[in-house]
Amino acid sequence: DISADGQTLSRRVTDSTADLHTFDSQSEAIATFHTGSLKHTLLTGFEYVHGRIDVDADRSRLASININNPVYGAQPEGFAFDSKANNRVDLYSVYLQDQIVLTEQWKLLIGARYDQTNQDNSSTDSDLQVTKQSIDKNKVTPRVGLVYQPTDWVSLYASYSTSFRPQTGITQNGSVLDPETGKQYDMGAKLYLIPDKLSATVAVFELTRQDVQAPDPDDSDYSVQTGEQRVRGVELDVSGNPMPGWRIIGNISALEAEVTKDTVYDKGNRLTGVPRLSGALWSTYQLQTGSLKGLGFGAGVIAVGQREGDLENSFDVAGYTRVDASVFYDIDDKTRISLNGRNLTD
Repeated sequence: DISADGQTLSRRVTDSTADLHTFDSQSEAIATFHTGSLKHTLLTGFEYVHGRIDVDADRSRLASININNPVYGAQPEGFAFDSKANNRVDLYSVYLQDQIVLTEQWKLLIGARYDQTNQDNSSTDSDLQVTKQSIDKNKVTPRVGLVYQPTDWVSLYASYSTSFRPQTGITQNGSVLDPETGKQYDMGAKLYLIPDKLSATVAVFELTRQDVQAPDPDDSDYSVQTGEQRVRGVELDVSGNPMPGWRIIGNISALEAEVTKDTVYDKGNRLTGVPRLSGALWSTYQLQTGSLKGLGFGAGVIAVGQREGDLENSFDVAGYTRVDASVFYDIDDKTRISLNGRNLTD
């Protein structure tokens, strides 16, 4: 924290160890069949995820520092036990999806997923107070999408989907966070600028997430559960091979990401690390004939706008533009030698 003089920063040191184990198993089956004139591609699956994380943390005071005239080299004054957390989670999921070809131009996708999460947490604070908590939550999350292809080179689509995700964050009082839920609306078009060679996709979407995990503004080693966050945006992607040996990948996005409901952070605050504007363009060309066949060159640029450093919007991170390049050579179909340069203009 910054003291009243606006330049003295109090500090601490946290020494923590985390032991993380996960197991993920997923099984799927696909069947294709017809009902009258409708063609179905039916997907069904089961997923099981087991996770365990054990975290031990010690803390020490560290001498304050003047942010305008810093003197480095301070050493911790002696570590003492701060906290311990043991978290276990089991997630069982069953899902079903049907992709239906209604006509040559129209395709419909409908699906649903059922998630059951069982979570147990035990935490010990610096006063050796033990808090235990169990969470058993379940939810059905549907999704639906529609595609219309009026011609061979244009596809229009719209979709709606929902989500459910358990979280492992711990609050200062030792409580486990409730699972995060979300919903997304998405619509756009895919254009084949050069058939089978170059395509472009433009999308407009809105993603809303409830009960999102965020760092505790009073102690970043812990978490708080925010009310609701929303991202609205437009994205444009271009990719393909306009001619033999030439490949191009590009994208640009404009995003409005903000807190929409909360009791900790102000409504309207921008989300951490999300720029309003960002984009990238990468292109490579590889010689197709001659004695240097297989030799290729690539170059690209990545541009990222200003981003907020925290959900309080107390500071921001400046935008940047980065230039990369590459030279590569394919010895055969399975072996490539490359020299890559990043941030060439510093």
